[in-house]
Amino acid sequence: MARKGTQSATSSAFLTVREAAAATHRTPQTIRRKIAAGELPATRLSPRGSLLVPAESIVALLIENRVETPNV
Repeated sequence: MARKGTQSATSSAFLTVREAAAATHRTPQTIRRKIAAGELPATRLSPRGSLLVPAESIVALLIENRVETPNV
């Protein structure tokens, strides 16, 4: 979700929990559980700010969980 006129080059390298959930077809709670379990890195820009997940971690999660489909 792009923020109109305020997105910098560095902020595009991160996704919010909601964006990460949508990208991986999981719920936000599942993403938060993975963060809490240490399975996904996340950071906050301020103590009360949103959790931000590196986009590269989401790509890695998608690749790791990719299911091969049989040739029919």
